[in-house]
Parts: sequence; structure tokens; C-alpha cells
Amino acid sequence: MNDKKTEEAKAHFLEFLSHMEKDEFDKAEEQILAAYEILPERPSIVTNLLAISVQNENYEFAADVFERFNENNDTDEFSDYYYAISLSHTNRFAQSQKFIQENMAEITNSPSLYKLIGDNYFYMGDFENSLQHFQTAKNLLNGSKDDPLNDKIASLEHWEGILDFRIVRSLERLGRHEECWELCAELNRPAADATVEDYKIDADARWNMLSALSEFPPAETSADESTIDIPYTIFIWGPSRSGKTSLEKFFDVFPGIAKLGETRIIRDIVDETGAAINDQSLSPELLKEKRIEYFYNRYVEYLRKNHKGEKAVIFTAPGDLQYMNVVMGIPKSRFIFVERDLYDLIFRIFSSYYIVKPIITSDIQRIHDHVKWYRQLSGFLYENYKDKSIAISYDELVEDPRAIVGRLCEFLDFTPAEMKLREPYDDRGCGQPYISYMRELGVAEH
Repeated sequence: MNDKKTEEAKAHFLEFLSHMEKDEFDKAEEQILAAYEILPERPSIVTNLLAISVQNENYEFAADVFERFNENNDTDEFSDYYYAISLSHTNRFAQSQKFIQENMAEITNSPSLYKLIGDNYFYMGDFENSLQHFQTAKNLLNGSKDDPLNDKIASLEHWEGILDFRIVRSLERLGRHEECWELCAELNRPAADATVEDYKIDADARWNMLSALSEFPPAETSADESTIDIPYTIFIWGPSRSGKTSLEKFFDVFPGIAKLGETRIIRDIVDETGAAINDQSLSPELLKEKRIEYFYNRYVEYLRKNHKGEKAVIFTAPGDLQYMNVVMGIPKSRFIFVERDLYDLIFRIFSSYYIVKPIITSDIQRIHDHVKWYRQLSGFLYENYKDKSIAISYDELVEDPRAIVGRLCEFLDFTPAEMKLREPYDDRGCGQPYISYMRELGVAEH
């Protein structure tokens, strides 16, 4: 019997490795979880389950797995590391820090660990220590690409950028505003200089889309929602750093919600639609009609295959807004527009690191123009689809989270299973010390 269990677990483990090689992380997690259910005391299975759970941001589950295993078993440094990450990402920063000090103090050459310690200190409000540990992590990274806890760090070109902007945040919180602004400008300048032509193309496309939308607004579906057996599709829209992710976490109080974040599902189906329906002999009107029909059918098919029985799916990808001509007509769709103070928003974008090509985010005037465009577009859509839209401000999220849940209940007709809310991080006023710098560059409220 034990041999049979071992063979079954081994088969799942090999499937897990196969999916990991293909970057199929959800499928990989399913396979390692199946192996864990057969052999929950096998250290190699537990370590890999913790790793993929952290990869997929299932931090509560990862912490629970570690704690159950650690009751009767010793753990290795990798399991300890993933547990410390899980504690930190579930807002247990002090507990994470204490665990590191008690169990990982001998590890002094890991940029990943020093970054994690810096994050813990930052969210505990100890910004001097956070700055020191981020700087140490960067020095270690520059000195060697080896990391005993992260064998992929050499291939992660964005690590240095992440640490640079962690240093920016610590300087900001320490009130060293001139140093903070100068470092932001220095870090962003090369990307801004390298993307001048890209930005011109991007800006023209955005404003042309807004102009066309005012003449030909997207069509709304006339389908009777009560007859359609699919989950609601909820889009949370707002510029980068506006509070979309903070709002998305509020949906943890509702059962049956799939949070899909910034996945490419909508974009992939749009691309598939364009390739599948491309008969140029059709009139533009008929071609558009057939593409919209194909898109809706494929999206409904996706929901029924992957989210059957769930109450809603949530997307937060800002890029989905460019496909509004089809998404505004998705059956049982709802739209939440997140707003934030202009100066806070612009500064937080400028002081954040982006892995994607920073065409907009590396220049203050570009950010300002983008936010202006986003506000006009959101305002147009909200006014035209009031029956299925709601606007929420970042200030409201921070000031009264329970009131926001109440508004969501009323808007969506959902009932919360519990009112255990993660308090959103209060980032209000972050742009105020930098208003004079921004005004010198032409930023003004509009």
C-alpha cells in the first residue's frame, strides 16, 4: 500500500515538474497539491508546495501548510524562506521578522532575504532599517548573482530596479524628499529618453480612441441577465497605483469570487477573435458584428468551462479598457472606477518600478497626460453606463472599509460571508511634499 502511495505521489510530482518547465503554474500547483495529499510528511513535496503557493500568491494556504508540517518535522531553509514570505504577505510583518531572526540569522548572503527583511521593516514603520536592508540587498546583488534562496535571481533583470525603488520609498518615508525626488528622476531618465517615439505613438492612439468613442460609443448587450447562467464579470478600472488591488482584496468577504487580476484572458480572446473572423469581403459593420458575436460566445464558453458555479470573476488589468467596445456589452458585466488624488497618483506612479517597458511611467508630463486621458474616458463610460457602474475613491477605501463593502453589497446584490477585512495600506498624501516639483513640470489639477 505504501509503495502504491509513493508511486502515485511520484507521478503527480513528475507532472508538477513538467508544468513548471512550461510556466503553467496553476496546473503545477494542482499536481503538487495532489502529491501532498498522498504524502503530507514528505519534505521535498512540502517545500515545492510552499514554493508554488507563494508563486501563485496563495500565502494563507502556504503558511498553514508550513505550520502543520513544522509541528512534527524539521524544515529546511527554503521552506523557512517561503513561510517568512507568506507571513509578510498576509500583513504579519513582525511575526515574519521574528521568525527570520530566530531561524535564518546565519544566512547573510541572500539579496532575496535582505529584501524581505527590508519589506518587513518598511511596513512596520522602521524606515531606517528598511533603507539599510534594501541597500545591503542591492550591494549583495551587485557583488554576486548567486543567491542561496533564489536560484533564478541571476535571470531576473528587474531585481536591481525593484531594490532601487524600494530605496526610493524608504527615503520618502524618512522625509528625505529632495533625495527621493532626485533619485526618482535619475532612475527614470534613461527609460524616458529611450521611449520618446514610442510615447508619441501611444498618446496619439489613446486620444484618437477617446475622440472616436464620443462619436460611436460601445454597444450594450440587450440580453436578459436573469436567463444567462454565467458568473458576473466585474472590471475594476483605474490608472496604475490608483487602488485597484486594494479594492480587489475587499472581495475576500464574498464567497464564490475568482480574482483574476491582470491576466490576459480578455486580450487573448480579442486576439483570437481577430484571427478567426477576418473576412475582408464583409462590410466593416458586418465584420464588427460577427467579431462581437464570436467574442461573446468564446468568453461565455470560457466562463462556463473555468468558473462554473462561481458568483463572479474580477479583472483589474488597465489594458482591458482599450477593448471597451466589446467588454461593455459582456452579459452580466459590472464596472467599478477607482479614483485618487492627482498629485498622489502621479507621484506614486513616478516612484514605482515597472517590469514592462515604461513608456508612460518614466516621465511626469506623460503620466499627467495619461491620467487626464484616463479620467475623461472613465467619466464618459460612467455617465453612459450608470446602471452597471460605480465610482469609488481611494480615500473612501482607507477611511471606511466597511462602508465600501456595504456599497459593493448594494451595487452587486452580494451578501458577505464574513466581515474580516484586510485594512488597506494608507498611502494618502504621498504626493504632497512633491507638488512644487510637479508644478514646475506643468502638472496642475484639472
